[in-house]
Amino acid sequence: MAAFKLFHEFGKYLGEKNINLTSDTIRAALTNTAPTQATGVTLTSIAQISATYGYTAVTTTAGATVSMTWAETGAGTGIWQWGTTASDVTFTATGGAMPQFRYIVIVDTSYIINTTDCALIGYLDYGSAVDLTSSTTFTVDSGSSGFFQLTIP
Repeated sequence: MAAFKLFHEFGKYLGEKNINLTSDTIRAALTNTAPTQATGVTLTSIAQISATYGYTAVTTTAGATVSMTWAETGAGTGIWQWGTTASDVTFTATGGAMPQFRYIVIVDTSYIINTTDCALIGYLDYGSAVDLTSSTTFTVDSGSSGFFQLTIP
C-alpha cells in the first residue's frame, strides 16, 4: 500500500476541533498532479482529474465517500488508528478509460473553509500513474494500520 501523508494544516484543523474524524463526511479525490504537503489547505488547491468515465469530482456534496473509524487498537494501548475498519473505496471506469491518476487525496467535505471550499486531510502516492481502462477497477485500501496512527505514550 502507498504511504499516507498528512497535510500540515490537518494538525491545525484537528487541534481546533474543526475536523471530526468520527462524524464528518470524508471523500476521496483523484489527481495526477502531486499535492503539496506543506501548503495544501483546501480542495481547490488540488487539480482533480476530469469527471468522466466513472469518476465523480469531489465537491461539498459529491464524490466517492470514504467510511472511516477512529478507534484505539486495544483498551489502554494509547494507539489510535484512523481507517482500519474503513470500507474500501473502489473506482470503476465505465464507458471508456478513466483519466490517469497517481494520487488519492482524502478530503473532509464537512469542514468548509472560506464558505465554499473543503479541508484537506492527507493523500496517498501510488508512485506512478494508474490507468483504468473501461470496466476495470481500482481499490483504495487503508491497510491493517489504517491511514494514520496517533500514539500517546
